[in-house]
Amino acid sequence: MNDLKNKNRTISVIRWIARILSIISIAFILLMVVPQLFCPQETNPLTLGEIVGLFFFPFGVFIGLIIAWKWEGLGGMIAVGSVICFHVTMLISGGSLDINPFIEGTAVPGLLFLICWLLSRDRLETKEAS
Repeated sequence: MNDLKNKNRTISVIRWIARILSIISIAFILLMVVPQLFCPQETNPLTLGEIVGLFFFPFGVFIGLIIAWKWEGLGGMIAVGSVICFHVTMLISGGSLDINPFIEGTAVPGLLFLICWLLSRDRLETKEAS
């Protein structure tokens, strides 16, 4: 019984850390994207690779983190998958694999949501087995 109580507490802590970090990540994305929408700095047209990359980051991460508040597994997969797809798209379009802590940092809440989802599924399976 204590094991189940400790596991529930651990899941709850991870869930709230993920939610707090997702709010920070969403705020960062909004602070980065909104000024670019109203005051674009670049005069060169975007390439197809850049347009596709922008679909994954920041928009895919933004949507994934919002969805994760309701469906942790789905939202976490979308957020983490979007960062991975962003890097793959940048590599395919001729860019390099630049590790940017701000971009990868937005995937951390998605990873935590996935961990929370996996622990919750494991808890339910354990509860049903007993």
